[in-house]
Amino acid sequence: MVNINSHSFNFGYDIIDNNAYITPNRIALHYVSKNGKQLQITCDDMRHHSDIIAEFMRYKGAEPGNKIMIVGLEDTFEYFLLLIAIHKLEAITIFINTTNNIKHTIQQHKPSVIIAHSEDTTNINNITEACNNNNTLLVSVGYPPPCGWKDLHFGAWRAKEFQRPDLSNNNANNTVIIDANNNTQYTRKTFTHTANSNLLWSRFICSQIESKTFVIKHNT
Repeated sequence: MVNINSHSFNFGYDIIDNNAYITPNRIALHYVSKNGKQLQITCDDMRHHSDIIAEFMRYKGAEPGNKIMIVGLEDTFEYFLLLIAIHKLEAITIFINTTNNIKHTIQQHKPSVIIAHSEDTTNINNITEACNNNNTLLVSVGYPPPCGWKDLHFGAWRAKEFQRPDLSNNNANNTVIIDANNNTQYTRKTFTHTANSNLLWSRFICSQIESKTFVIKHNT
């Protein structure tokens, strides 16, 4: 039995990887694109793809305790894989779904990695300008990637096997998510108790803990 209230609890390992071990072929996520294309992602798909995404970001310099910002992407299946990968890295997720004050948010939190959709030109331009003179890793979902950005799919495709970070000499991060839309922080203790939230991620957490398939339909 997984203790979701434990200080060492990690959703990526304790729920996602555990579900993949027990029921690898069970459908974890049913995604429907705006064009009606459907994608069924199994528990083992979740495990594998979150692993290679985590390894890609680690290879590019992301470390436990770093802040990794996700801009938009709520209507993409990559959104869920990224959040799991960031948890596996023992990094801190910052997500924001608005163009308002994005430069201020970057200056405030100083993320090591920012991930956005290549077609989201307004945010892409603002992020590129805000990070012009620092070492922030910029990663895009969608092809082709903007100038100066790395392609998530290609980077993950080339990634090697991921190994869980050794935190034996460090305390695990208490803060795991920062919602920059309303400046709310979720700790490990509160992370799994957000079922009353409207966030897709919160509902996904509940479905995975209860071993149910989560359905996401792209907004039209």
